[in-house]
Amino acid sequence: MGVCYGANRPEKKQRTMKILVLGLAGCGKSTFLRQLQIKSGNFSSDEATSFTEIAYNNILVGMQEIIRQCQVLKLSIAEDNLKRARFLTETNVHDILFDDEFFKRIITLWKDPAIQECWELRHT
Repeated sequence: MGVCYGANRPEKKQRTMKILVLGLAGCGKSTFLRQLQIKSGNFSSDEATSFTEIAYNNILVGMQEIIRQCQVLKLSIAEDNLKRARFLTETNVHDILFDDEFFKRIITLWKDPAIQECWELRHT
């Protein structure tokens, strides 16, 4: 006969563990802790909103840096994407609305051959 698990199954006891995270500034300690919170589902809706805002800000700042590096590397962004690139580089992260139009600009720019080439050259 087989074994049946059901209502009589013993519940696992929840353990609390303290972790000391050490490292230099900027090495990812906070990111690691946020990932643990996300993985465990142990965060409030305010924290989830905050994480979303941080991620959107990182997308904007990352794309701004890629656009700047295209200029440094003398990679030509397509003519029809120059207006989008200029808008993103001139926008302050605190002044932008992360709406559908913002993400359309990011997605369109990401497909630009110069942006892709710059991304591929990031480790060289």
